[in-house]
Amino acid sequence: MRADLPTTIILKTTDSCNAACRYCYEDNAAEGSPNTISLDVVEEVYRWAVASGLAKVQIVWHGGEPLIAGIPFFRQVFSLQKRYEKQGLEYLHSLQTNGVLVDDDWIELFRSFDIGVGLSLDGPAWIHDEQRPLTGGRPSHGRALSALERMTTAGLRVSLSAVVTRRSLGAAREIVSFFSALRADSVDFLPMAVLSPKLQGNSYLIRAAEFGRFISDVYMEWAKLGEDRISIRYIENMIRGVTGYHPTLCTFSGRCGAYISIDFDGSVYPCDSFMRAPELKLGNLQDQNLSALLAGRRYLTFRNDIARLSPACEICEILPICNGGCPSERYSGDGMFARRYPFCETRRHLARLIASDLDAAGADGLVRLPVFNSIRDTQ
Repeated sequence: MRADLPTTIILKTTDSCNAACRYCYEDNAAEGSPNTISLDVVEEVYRWAVASGLAKVQIVWHGGEPLIAGIPFFRQVFSLQKRYEKQGLEYLHSLQTNGVLVDDDWIELFRSFDIGVGLSLDGPAWIHDEQRPLTGGRPSHGRALSALERMTTAGLRVSLSAVVTRRSLGAAREIVSFFSALRADSVDFLPMAVLSPKLQGNSYLIRAAEFGRFISDVYMEWAKLGEDRISIRYIENMIRGVTGYHPTLCTFSGRCGAYISIDFDGSVYPCDSFMRAPELKLGNLQDQNLSALLAGRRYLTFRNDIARLSPACEICEILPICNGGCPSERYSGDGMFARRYPFCETRRHLARLIASDLDAAGADGLVRLPVFNSIRDTQ
């Protein structure tokens, strides 16, 4: 078994969506006419998983809105999976949804197949409904909250994702209070950045420095809450790094090669974030199997290229925490990834805040950690 094989497969279930998010970079098909990933493509993923020698394979169902594919589609998927089960191989499934279609039947499916659910929720209604309306302009906040309540009541694991836009700025206290009152496992804050030329000039865009101030304010509000606070993945990954543990969030981990993404038509990309970079497309499963694509020159070149960091990263005191950031945000469009990470100063400032608080609290053992001392010495 190759040690560098991906362990997480992101499947674009459908290109259709029932929302009309103001910041969306996708050209989603109209609701009711979806292109859905074929079972042949899904079966190739299972074939590859069996041949890979991996102990665990995480399959993430993404979109569009994956629930538009329908419950019968997912039952076929899990029926197909039974043909590719073997001792020593575990399949883990998760799904990202806006929650609008969640009902008792979907909840039963999630429970039956132990599917972890990610729910898109941007914050209080005055933020969420302005930037995440349904098609036709209808609000979606109430339906998202209802879905969350129903799923958590049923005992499902639900993680939240919130896109940080210009509407979020200056509202850190209200946003942290809102999320801390919910029954969810965690929340992640995702800065709205230019992921596609389609988004150039979008009024919801924020600059890296603005996200830096926002996430620092979030940290300070979150730190006041004690045991009543929700897990914030961005902040807790920073804390893991400052205290000598390896971050697990993909944009911190330096393990971009652990992910690949497959579009509904079988096109394979290194990650979901690169699906808007056709020059990085690895190929299509209609032409080559997944094993061949992952052994091919394009994929191996990509793995080598993303390891090249900017000179500033190489000497940065928080490199063991940040690991150069997300390669998609270091990509300069010419096959090179050595551009400085745009959220570099955001992470450095937050690391210093955390280190200062831990130092003031007299956290035992941290003085023995090189990364902790290097951060403290730069303050």
